Amino acid sequence: MATWDAGNLLRSLENKNITYGRKEIHLVRDRRNQWKRIIQVGKWMLSKGQGATMATYDCLLLAFDMDGRVDEAETLWDMILHAHDRSISKRLFSRMISLYDHHNTPDKVIEVFADMEELGVKPDQDTVGRIGRAFETLGQEDKRRMLMM
Repeated sequence: MATWDAGNLLRSLENKNITYGRKEIHLVRDRRNQWKRIIQVGKWMLSKGQGATMATYDCLLLAFDMDGRVDEAETLWDMILHAHDRSISKRLFSRMISLYDHHNTPDKVIEVFADMEELGVKPDQDTVGRIGRAFETLGQEDKRRMLMM
């Protein structure tokens, strides 16, 4: 009888794991669709001349990052730089550096950092680490050391 109970228990656990795995898959799919929805609504709002705030830009840049749309993020970033060149927040610079770091484009990280320096925006500690890794990846150890001082 003990063998029968152990077998039932094992099958029961397997079924629960299969159900749990399916739920995980649905949650991941729903999260991906959520980013697509955010992008769709954000683009629509901007096309209507509404919601052109730093918070909207930050949300859109994050959604582009999570959905892997680096080219669209670059287009939005260029628009932000041209329209709001003197009033871009540290948070948006950090978001863009994070996006480029996440997608392994250290040269772009350095470009955004150069824009930050030009506008006199000081990076936070996490962003300094990302910039340092970009300099290191590009073989510019001397610049990395200067940044870390």
